[in-house]
Amino acid sequence: MSLLLNKILDCLQDRQRFNPQAIGLNMSLPLNYSPINSGNIKFVEFLLPGSRYSDPVLFLPYVPGCINACVFNGRQDIVSAPFSGCHLVLFQYTKECFMEAIYGMGKSKIFCTYNKFGCVKTCPYHATFVAHVAYDSYGTGTNSSKNIWETLKNDSNCEVYIDYDPLTPGADYAYSDEKICGTPYDMDSIVNLYGAITCDRKCFNFAMKNSGEVCFINL
Repeated sequence: MSLLLNKILDCLQDRQRFNPQAIGLNMSLPLNYSPINSGNIKFVEFLLPGSRYSDPVLFLPYVPGCINACVFNGRQDIVSAPFSGCHLVLFQYTKECFMEAIYGMGKSKIFCTYNKFGCVKTCPYHATFVAHVAYDSYGTGTNSSKNIWETLKNDSNCEVYIDYDPLTPGADYAYSDEKICGTPYDMDSIVNLYGAITCDRKCFNFAMKNSGEVCFINL
């Protein structure tokens, strides 16, 4: 079973405060990070400094206006935050190099550095990806990350395994209640909604205060 899911359930049942480092998760509370300035680049791979693909659980931050993607290796849980309408997705581009595909769409300026001796389809860009797709107001029309994702997932060469909105019915009301109950305002009482995809390709969401108190979980 998922290491992250077990820990969140334990914290909720025993009223423990969640300690990311206890499960090898490179994330600190309160959530405090500086997303990269995406500019016109819509596909990024932004992980917190010190994060490794060998970690048992990986944190994938929200990057405003972007599709923040990381390789899914099937050996680790991936958790992302904050969510307020964005999607957490699992997909694979099956026809050609993913970097070549999105560069052809004019949505990325990242050049493949693995293609020096010709593509052999063994580099990370032929892998399965997890991504936090920003459904925010950065970028408009076809240049918004939401519309770029819609175009990509409707491509016959894109295999979409999960397209998940953590703000599910029920979670939206509970999340709103927790935010209201967090008053009077202080940093520790701020509630964030998290979404996760487990190593065995299941998804769930949970709300957690900056103090590490788990408010609820939806499986």
